[in-house]
Amino acid sequence: LYGFTMASDREHVWYSEVAIGHVGSFNTRTRKFEDSVLLSENSGPRRIAMGDDDVLYVALYGSGQLLAYDTKAHRQIGVFDLPDRASAPYATTWDPVRKVVWIPTSNADVIYKFDPATRAITALPRRAGWIGAALAGVVHDAVEPLQLRILAKRVDGKLQQP
Repeated sequence: LYGFTMASDREHVWYSEVAIGHVGSFNTRTRKFEDSVLLSENSGPRRIAMGDDDVLYVALYGSGQLLAYDTKAHRQIGVFDLPDRASAPYATTWDPVRKVVWIPTSNADVIYKFDPATRAITALPRRAGWIGAALAGVVHDAVEPLQLRILAKRVDGKLQQP
């Protein structure tokens, strides 16, 4: 298991399994596994996030894509190619203020923004050593305190909290 998030009903926990290309849900009330989304074995689903409308966003590390899955309708909305398919997207963070998904990457040193309303994917401008600082600054008012503490920036070669 790699990533977890909870639906707004506070009963369904969604999870990703990176090694086997699988995303699913577990019902905490009935204590049963329910939804199961099998992806290609090399897709590499990593960190996941849930939007306000219970759409699940999954970073597909191995395929350089973003999966959007409607957890209420139990159907895939789409798989969206990132501009650089070799960027190795590592996580997704739902931004409830801007209603977008932030997608940091491992290989490209880029943070992508996915707008569900337009399905547009754009990249934040690149600067050396900016990943943590940019993400923290851009979504500071939107991410949970725990997520914000995880983000870090480099200042004079030292790792510091944003």
